[in-house]
Amino acid sequence: MNAIPREKASFEDFKIATYLCFTNFKGSQHMFKWRRNNWYDKELQMSIGIIENLLLPFFIGLIGLVLVSVWAEKFLAESTMLPAIIVWLIFDIFILNPLMYFFALPKPIRAHIKKVEDLSEVERKIYEEEKNSNKRVEKILKRYKITGRNKYTD
Repeated sequence: MNAIPREKASFEDFKIATYLCFTNFKGSQHMFKWRRNNWYDKELQMSIGIIENLLLPFFIGLIGLVLVSVWAEKFLAESTMLPAIIVWLIFDIFILNPLMYFFALPKPIRAHIKKVEDLSEVERKIYEEEKNSNKRVEKILKRYKITGRNKYTD
C-alpha cells in the first residue's frame, strides 16, 4: 500500500480534526450515517487509538478543571468559581480537544479518510478483514489461553 506524503498542516486539517474529535465515540456510526461509508487507513486509526487509549482528553480536562477551581478559590472570589469552571470546560471542549487530535493525526487528514466504494483492492481487503474481526474478542482470547481441557458434557 502506498504511503501518503506528509504535507504542511492547514486550516482544513484543523476542521477535519475537530469534526473527528466530536464524532469519534462508540455508537457514532449509528448516529452519523456518513461514518458507515468512510474508512480510515491504519495510520489514522493508530493515531486516534493513541489519543483514546491514553484517555488524554479526559485527564487533561479533569486536571485543568481541578486547577481552575483551586485557582478561582484562592485568587478570586468564591462567587466566580462556577463561571471560571464553565469557561474552562468550554475552552477544553472546543479548543484543547480538537488541538490534541490536530497535533496527533497525520497530515493531510482528508487523504487518510476514504469512501468505502472508492477503495483500491488492497484497501478493500483490509477493510473486509477489519469488518469481519472482533477486536474485543481477539484481545480476550490473546489474554486467556484456551487449553481444550474445559470441555462440557451433557
